[in-house]
Amino acid sequence: MMRRHLMPSKHWQRLTQETKDGLREGLLGVIGNESDGSVRTALAMLIGLIARHEPWPQLLQYIHTLATSTELTQRQLSVYLLSVISSETVASMLPHLLTLLPVLDAALQDAALPPASIGHAIVAVARLSELIGSEHIEVFQSVVRKVVTVSQRLLPQDEQPVWEAIELLEVLVESEVPVLANDLPATVEFCIKLSVNTELGDGLRIKAITFLGLVTRYKKKYIVKHKLNASIVLALFSVLCEEAKDDNPLGILMADSPHNAASSSNDDEVLQTAAQALDTCARHLSPDKLLQPLMPAVKAALMSQDQNKVKGGYLALAMITDGCSERLRTKHLDVLLQCVCRGVTSDTQVVRDSALLALAQFADYLQPDISTYHQQLLPIIFTYLSQICTASKNGSPDPPGSSRLFYAVEVFCENMEQEDLLPHLQPLLQHVLAILQVEQTSQYMKKNAISVIGAVALSVKQHMAPYFEQVVALLKTHLLVESEDGDSTPLQLQSLETLSQMTRSLGGKHIEKYAGDITQLALSLLEKAVKKEDPELRKTCYRLFAALASVMRERLAPELPVVIDSMLASLKSTEGVVPLLKDDSNKAILQSLGELEFSDSEGEEGNEDNEEDLDVAGYSVENMFLEEKEDTCVALRELAESCGEGFIPYICRVCGDVYKLVNYPNEDVRQAALVTVTQFVVALAKSPTQQAQESFDHWVRVVVAKISELVRTDEYSVVTAGLEGYADLLTGAGGRILHYEGHLEAILACITDVINKKTKCQSGDTSDDGEDDDASLDEAEMDEMLVEYAGDVVVPLGKALGPQAFSQYFPRILELLGRRLRPNSSECVRSYVIGNLAECVDVLGSECPPFVINLLPLFVGAATDPSSGEVRSNAIFGLGLLGLHGGEAIIPELPGILIGLSELMTLEKEPRATDNICAALARIIGAQAKYLPVPTILPALLNMLPLREDFEENMTIFNTFSVLYQQREPTLLQNMHIVLRTAAFVYSTHQSDGQCQAAIEDLVRRVKADTPEQLATLLQNIEPEFRERLERAGNSTPPPPPPVAAAAAAAVAPVAQTTAAETVEPTATAAS
Repeated sequence: MMRRHLMPSKHWQRLTQETKDGLREGLLGVIGNESDGSVRTALAMLIGLIARHEPWPQLLQYIHTLATSTELTQRQLSVYLLSVISSETVASMLPHLLTLLPVLDAALQDAALPPASIGHAIVAVARLSELIGSEHIEVFQSVVRKVVTVSQRLLPQDEQPVWEAIELLEVLVESEVPVLANDLPATVEFCIKLSVNTELGDGLRIKAITFLGLVTRYKKKYIVKHKLNASIVLALFSVLCEEAKDDNPLGILMADSPHNAASSSNDDEVLQTAAQALDTCARHLSPDKLLQPLMPAVKAALMSQDQNKVKGGYLALAMITDGCSERLRTKHLDVLLQCVCRGVTSDTQVVRDSALLALAQFADYLQPDISTYHQQLLPIIFTYLSQICTASKNGSPDPPGSSRLFYAVEVFCENMEQEDLLPHLQPLLQHVLAILQVEQTSQYMKKNAISVIGAVALSVKQHMAPYFEQVVALLKTHLLVESEDGDSTPLQLQSLETLSQMTRSLGGKHIEKYAGDITQLALSLLEKAVKKEDPELRKTCYRLFAALASVMRERLAPELPVVIDSMLASLKSTEGVVPLLKDDSNKAILQSLGELEFSDSEGEEGNEDNEEDLDVAGYSVENMFLEEKEDTCVALRELAESCGEGFIPYICRVCGDVYKLVNYPNEDVRQAALVTVTQFVVALAKSPTQQAQESFDHWVRVVVAKISELVRTDEYSVVTAGLEGYADLLTGAGGRILHYEGHLEAILACITDVINKKTKCQSGDTSDDGEDDDASLDEAEMDEMLVEYAGDVVVPLGKALGPQAFSQYFPRILELLGRRLRPNSSECVRSYVIGNLAECVDVLGSECPPFVINLLPLFVGAATDPSSGEVRSNAIFGLGLLGLHGGEAIIPELPGILIGLSELMTLEKEPRATDNICAALARIIGAQAKYLPVPTILPALLNMLPLREDFEENMTIFNTFSVLYQQREPTLLQNMHIVLRTAAFVYSTHQSDGQCQAAIEDLVRRVKADTPEQLATLLQNIEPEFRERLERAGNSTPPPPPPVAAAAAAAVAPVAQTTAAETVEPTATAAS
């Protein structure tokens, strides 16, 4: 009661000096004689509180006296007091740090102290580590060494001090002060031994395993430099290969399977922690540093007769897929899928489950390549689905591993290309619908089956239309069904989610007649969700409204007031906030060490009268409420995107509340909020109303500044959202973004910092010593991807600036991106750097010539990249754009470029690269024909048509043909039969977009008008399908004529090659 009363500093200050002195003196006199543990703890915490309020020299003197006493009990009391006081008022101890560290150093060497007292000493060291500066490093390193040494000594007696030691190491590994630098190898080896020691308690092993993941994230450079990566990876893999204690050891790992997560006990938390630590290693180590030690071990495990080792092999593959996706996709996919196909047909459940998890991860992260294996994978999946249906009909329990199967099916379908899934659509739906139609099928299996239908719809889109009514008839039985207490059921929620996905996928044409009914259903369920305070039903209704908006657009506006009111309440809601009491949050320490609480001193001066929070260490929020906030933000973003002007009045109402969530403690909520406020700014920029423009003027400043802050300080997903936000703002609002003071500089600084790896989230490696060694050059794929996100801001920035202004900043960008092209750069890095620079050439346009001398060697070298067709394709794309925009600077280089392209024609096997050769030749011919041997080049180009993969370049090809035809180019006229046949092959197919269609129609109309007999002859000698297409193109209606002024200007413009360069291609297609 006294401590609670004195917690606000103003209450302490009201006491007389005599009372203060008497209280301090009395406390020091009493605590030494107190034998009851709980009373002693309460006294110590009161002492710590008073020390927080004002200096107390006598207290430190008292601790020193106790520490040097010959009586063991007094020495125990000294470290106990330090552990409690440092928890209460660590900041006030900074002036005394150099005198306190020797006290703790001596205690750690005191062989007479029991393990509990050593634990107190380690806790005190951990608290004081928050105060370390460069002047304390040497002393602190000595103390930490003794912590590790004494922990090893005490391990056979008591694991708790070791647990505390690792807690200290976790604090230090995240610190920017390199305390562990010299001792990291020994520290890591210590934790590796703990991790693989099956005789230790699970809690200590989990702590050690977590540290291995943490140290890999924050000290990657030291880990690689000291060659510790192999030891860490193999230790984690050995844990994955241990015998599972639980029948369902993968439950927690199956994030989309809450049923199995719930049914999994904590018995296999060691295995799950090791899996998550391996995932961390894959994200932060380069593929070489991870895969070189791991893959031989995985191969041996998969060939083993020990099913636990086989299980470990598949789990390892599943966990590294995200972090090493590019390497696995391009180098190992065929072998990996053969292994997984064997695993998913295993008779052993745990092997089958882990293989299915690996398959689902492959489907998630190894696209698009994995889709080419659908012929092997889908029959296996269909067999499993058939077994589930049979089991349900027979009244048997759900087959083992069925939940993993549905997870794999769902992820696989979501990521398959539409044309790959369509041939399998009917048999897949037959199997899934059959499961739903069996009355005995468990609720959980039905939920999974309904979820698969939604995933299929997202992939096949309008091709789902023939099945819509049948599916909805099955969903109706669940959409309005409640639990006994009136709450929503998992089946109802999943049915709503699938209805949302089908609504979004089918689009307006197919869903229009059902839109009214779906809207009324959503409104009635939302009303029920609000009354029942059901966050899961609310968020699912929001997603349904967002799907409806994608179909109804502004026609949804009359329903928005009710929806927005509910969404605002969800944004502001504090439902699900659970206070964490200080004594509860450290229960394990309390039991072993006698501590009662850790105090959070921040903000007390500003909340002195808030008596209710004195013993609250913090707050947590239940997952369902976090997800509601995240989904509310996502739905608001989609409403802003879809409803146009109808949503503008609501942006002013909700933007402030969404923006507050950008600072929310949960990373997923922050990311969703940031993406949403960015879309709000884009929507405001497009609105002509005065209110929208005033709001835009305010929020664009706020959002640009906030993104600049978050890119440097936040986690990976929020940083990528911020960089995408910059790209979206520049694309959606254009040059207006850059009119505000400091915006251009802020965006350029973010791009620079990310490319130079100067942000907090880029491997978090605070150990940089300035050396440019292998450890710093060898990047994790996640770091490479982050740099790619930064590069994706460059082209929108260039377009917003315009060619002339962009040319002033391009040397800086060229230097930044060019530095990424090192001898050991990965294929992913080489591809995006070359592709990004190529797109910059297109943005520079007529400002490109000064940069030809720098860009040409990069493109020429990359065009012959021996290991990557994607790199070659992007480089060839760049060469074509240099030919188009290079002006006089490129003319002397044309012979060399043409020779190079000619050689590539005979050697290149990759379809996209050969298509880009065609496009490059078309661009060069269109811009520089008078400097080229067109009679030689054009036939070579025609022989390579039609394009095989990069169909966007058809626009380039036929625009060039149209221009050459208007110029009466003799070689083209001699080969018009080939040109027209190619046009017929492309016209009105998926290979031709709107602009390409227009170019073909223009060309065919001109031929029909100039030489009708030539066209008639060709039509008589081609296939009926092609004849019909050309006839349609020739009979098409020309576009309306341009305005008179533009037509007059065009009439007097000379028909020269420079005109061709300007008209061949208004915008180049994007690099791959």
